[in-house]
This record gives sequence, C-alpha cells and structure tokens, in this order.
Amino acid sequence: MNELVGFPRPFNLPKGTSLVVAPEGLVTTQAVDQYEPLSAGIALLTSLSQKAKHLEVQTRCLETWLNIGCRIVAQNTTEEIEQLREVYPQVHDWIQCDDVSTEYDYPTQRLYNLAESVSQLGNNAAIINSDIEILCSQKQLKEFVSVSHNEFVLGIRWNYETSPASAKEFEWGLDLMTVSPEQLLLFPADMPFAIGQPMWDYALPELLIRAGFKAKIPHERVLFHRDHPQHWNKHSHQFGKDWLSRLLGNPFWDDVQFRRNLDPDYLYHSEQGKYLYNHWQPLHRYAPEHAGDWDSCKASRWYFEDWQPSIPKTCGCAEKWAKLPPPSKVDFLTPESFFEWSWTRHNQVSREHSNKPQITLDQAYRIHWMS
Repeated sequence: MNELVGFPRPFNLPKGTSLVVAPEGLVTTQAVDQYEPLSAGIALLTSLSQKAKHLEVQTRCLETWLNIGCRIVAQNTTEEIEQLREVYPQVHDWIQCDDVSTEYDYPTQRLYNLAESVSQLGNNAAIINSDIEILCSQKQLKEFVSVSHNEFVLGIRWNYETSPASAKEFEWGLDLMTVSPEQLLLFPADMPFAIGQPMWDYALPELLIRAGFKAKIPHERVLFHRDHPQHWNKHSHQFGKDWLSRLLGNPFWDDVQFRRNLDPDYLYHSEQGKYLYNHWQPLHRYAPEHAGDWDSCKASRWYFEDWQPSIPKTCGCAEKWAKLPPPSKVDFLTPESFFEWSWTRHNQVSREHSNKPQITLDQAYRIHWMS
C-alpha cells in the first residue's frame, strides 16, 4: 500500500506557501493564490522532471492547467520535492513518494503509486504527463474527464511543431488517464511501469477492459504536445513489452494491433501503414449517447458545426460526401430518426464509393446502440 504522506511536521515552508492538510490526512504545501482560482473541480496528478531542459516545457504546460482552474498535484521523491517546489510555484500540492521504479535509465515514479494517489483525489481527477498542454474551456475539460461508474478516460494528445492550430492527433500513446479506487484493485502492486516510459498506457487500460470497464477515449482537441525528441529508448520499450506480455499472460503482438483493439475509433490502414480516424463512429454514436437527454437543436449544431466540417479532405471523403444525393433531409426529431438517417447515409457511401458491404438496420443497432 503506497503511503501518501507529505513533508513531516515541522518543516521550513518556502516563502509564499502555507501548510495545509488535504483529504485523507495528506500533508502538503500549497501555493499562494497568484493564479486562477480552483474553480474547475478537476485535479491533475503528474510527476515533474528535475532536468533543466524540461523547465520551459513543464512551466508552459502547468500554466495552461492553471488557466482553466485545475488543482495541480505533483508526486515526486523527497529529494526532488526539495529542489522542485520553489521552481514550480504553479503546483498546489506535493505528494512525497520515494518508492520509484529503477528499471529505467533513471529513477521514475511508478504508475501503480500514481494510480493509487489519483484514486484518492476524488472525482474528476486524472494522471497526466507533464509535457501536455491543455487548451480548452473548463466545461470542455470537465466533459473530457467525466466518467460513469463503469468507465475510465484515456486522453489522446495532438502533436504540433510550431502552433497548436496545425496539430495532428497522435497515433500511438495515451497521455491522460483516470483511475477509481475500485479500478486500482485490478493493478498488480509490483508492476514496474513508470510515467514517461513506454507501455503503461497500454497495460493499465487493458487490465481494466478485461475486467469489464469501458474505455472512454475522447478525440476532441484538448490535450496538446509540442514535438521533441523522445525521452525513452529501445531498451525501455522492449522492457515494457516483455513485462506487458507476462502481465497479460500472452505475447504482446505489436503496437498497431494493440492500439487498434484498444480504440475502436481508429482503423489501421495497411496500405499507408498508419492509423486513420474512423469518422463514422462519432456520427453513429451521437444518438445512442444522447438518447437520455435528446436535444434536436444541439444535435443539429453538432452535426453541421462539428462533424460535417471535419470530414477528412485529404482522402477525398469531403468531396464525395458533398456530391452524394441526400436520401432525405437530416432528421433530428428523435435520436432514433437521426441514428437511422446516419445508417442510411453510411450504406449509401458504402454502395456508391467504397465498395464495402452494407449492413441492415438491425445490425446497426446491435453494433452502435448502447443497451
């Protein structure tokens, strides 16, 4: 059991901080109120690097978290905290944890300990990598991390070189995850996966999915990442794959198939050798996911302002969609009518452009409609 403790009392507080006791009796330091108030009701748990080369990136990312009113919690070793707490005044709470993974090039916070910590931070709390910017509204982020009792969130980042406006959705790893106390029980306490190292973002989700939990994987442009050389090496990647194979009881086949199985919204395109976003999934899922509080006006706005303008253009899909003769006017009256319109439209595309099999309405309901 990871003992969540902060600094032993008494200790010398850095200037501008005050001693507070967080839930569960956790002793922490809290920064003065020089940033946005903690109004988002969202806690983000990360582990910060001591390296000088990461200072600019981590500072920029933490500032974006503060801008939308998030509570920032950092989990590091006692020695690291002594050095970092004055460098990063953006952090509201520090969690001291000296039980680190030594399987990599340098000691790193173990994912099990981070999962244990985030599970005690309450609802709307998530583990996040320290090089991720969050560029959205409070409302968007709340919707992004909110889950039902049988769900967990996996956050996909959007990579960019110069500007977030030109960011592309990342094809492989995951950079944010929620963990509930119930879900924590499914993780082996001795698993060596560490934050910032490969394969934890495959291992933990797979364990939860096998136990019957549902992965919620939003594809909205919320998490952003400026490209930089990777911080892990081939040895770390192979170590993670080998441990993952032992953990799951079968050989880890390859990243492509694993990523595809994890996220049904992605389809592997064998000819191009990369993932392509399955643009149909959000269209077919919209009605089932909003059936309980159906609003035809909101559905119309979502379709015309979000889904239709984002139809992929590089593959010619947007042009082909525009040329399709409409089977009927888009029907937003009920969730069922909108769902059945989308099924008709998809079959039309399959028949006239992609030469793919069509499905019956009954099959569409079994595939896409949630019970």
